[in-house]
Amino acid sequence: MAQKIAFATNKGGVLKTSCTVNIATSVAMQLKEAGKENEKVGIVDTDGQGNCALSFGFVPDDFKDTIYDVLMGEASVDDIIYIIDEELELCLLPSNDDMNYFTMDIITKYGSNPEILTLLRDKLKEIEDQFAYIFIDTPPALDIVQMNVLNYVDSLLIPYQPEVYSMRSIQMFLDRVSRMKESNPNLKIEGVLVTLFNGRTTAHKTNVQSLYRFLQARKIDVFDEKIPQTIKIGESVYQYQKPAVMVKEYKQNTAVMAYHSVAKQIIDKYSK
Repeated sequence: MAQKIAFATNKGGVLKTSCTVNIATSVAMQLKEAGKENEKVGIVDTDGQGNCALSFGFVPDDFKDTIYDVLMGEASVDDIIYIIDEELELCLLPSNDDMNYFTMDIITKYGSNPEILTLLRDKLKEIEDQFAYIFIDTPPALDIVQMNVLNYVDSLLIPYQPEVYSMRSIQMFLDRVSRMKESNPNLKIEGVLVTLFNGRTTAHKTNVQSLYRFLQARKIDVFDEKIPQTIKIGESVYQYQKPAVMVKEYKQNTAVMAYHSVAKQIIDKYSK
């Protein structure tokens, strides 16, 4: 049975997709290096931007069917499992612009039936035995899509950018998570990962210190690693059409090493 981890928060521009594809890819790389070829990794994109596909050099609109079609009951989940790296056996269940209309379309189809909040769980349960890990990228909104994700996953990894609006944002998101535990009592928080960090600025260092105090009081873990501000994360997609952790030239990049470290911690935790 797959370990299901979502990268989620209600704030955009915090590297959710970059964290998703880089950590998921690193997990796949480390499993292969350990000789665990039978432990496959899947990435599920639920964001209408479709950036998980773009991260591997694919055009989101080129996929015949996506997660939207599965959730709308118009395609089988097996039909949207695309192998995006054969050597790693890394798979993607993609999204595209259709997902931006999902909330409106699903309400039009089913009304306020509470089943619309568990569609992802109901549709993906039949493929869970194919994967050791399923990582999910999410849109930055407290909407039906995110509620589906929170009702499905085992744990959350929350990217956090240390800026002035972020503390209020994470408070709102943690409140949503607390409420969602009524329908998914097993939901837990893997940890908070600081992203886009600039250690040379007092503002960032002060903000992170406030974050530590805030989360410590709530007994929520913060990863020791911080993803620094770097052009390499975006450059890898533009120049190499793959996540930075796969680019040999970036092997010593601080952000890449941090992604590998977080991935290793996830593997170590769930391989016990």
